[in-house]
Amino acid sequence: MCDPTDSFPFRQEMILAIMLPLLAARATAEVACYQCYGNSMDPELNATDRGQLCSIDRLCLGESCYFNVQETGEWSAGCSERTVPPSLICTENYNETACHCMGDLCNQFKSVNETLLNFWDSQNDTAFSNVSLVLPGLPVHCIECGNVTVNGRTLWVPCAERHICRGDFCVTKRGLHPHSFCGSIWDGSDEERCLKQAGEEETCVCKTNMCNVVLSPEALEAMMKAPETVPTATTSPTTPPKTKKCKNTMKFSPNAQAVLMGQKLGQVISGGFGTDSNAVKEFNDGVDTHICNYE
Repeated sequence: MCDPTDSFPFRQEMILAIMLPLLAARATAEVACYQCYGNSMDPELNATDRGQLCSIDRLCLGESCYFNVQETGEWSAGCSERTVPPSLICTENYNETACHCMGDLCNQFKSVNETLLNFWDSQNDTAFSNVSLVLPGLPVHCIECGNVTVNGRTLWVPCAERHICRGDFCVTKRGLHPHSFCGSIWDGSDEERCLKQAGEEETCVCKTNMCNVVLSPEALEAMMKAPETVPTATTSPTTPPKTKKCKNTMKFSPNAQAVLMGQKLGQVISGGFGTDSNAVKEFNDGVDTHICNYE
């Protein structure tokens, strides 16, 4: 009598039973990577031809992430099918430095740039020691965080100091998956406005430091509460009150609500990011100026 386990269908079932968990593990092990590049500063090219700024609004899924730099300063970042160690490791091959890592957002521009500088310094590399990466001006600090989806996978990026980025302007997308990030002239218009297209998320653009902070519902509710009014005895002042001179020389009518909202927003930012960051210091300086104008 034949052994039923020798039958071809049985062997197929066994192979599938072994392979399916492996394939599922591979699918779930994919990491999210930044997908961006800087091609050329040639003024004859359109902005979109010169590059695409790294942001959580443009991610891909892959086995690992990469960030490559040419001697010319051109660079690219994205997803790779290579299996590599989790931490960011860079190697040099002729006129290219290639960095790979395996973890969500491990090819973040800011952290890769720091790793590259240390790597080139340790190599005593003259070819790359003076390389300037192809980039726009990026004068504004913005927060990059929120809820994003990439190929069906949802990723939460915390609003923390390590996710402060630099751009030509800041962007917030509001909708089912609200998130904020840095934008650049490579991406299109920097006009300050909020725009809502049918079937798309509302997109808001602003151009001051940390202007795209995503506030929690609790923080937003606290900011919008009207200040408590305390009755005071009316007296006839004998001398006119002194007018505080604000840094920007502007002065508006007193507005307790504007002052309170400025104070609470400053507290939210400082509480969430600390006070050591230059970007946060610049933001708080702007809040102080705003408060001064309305006191």
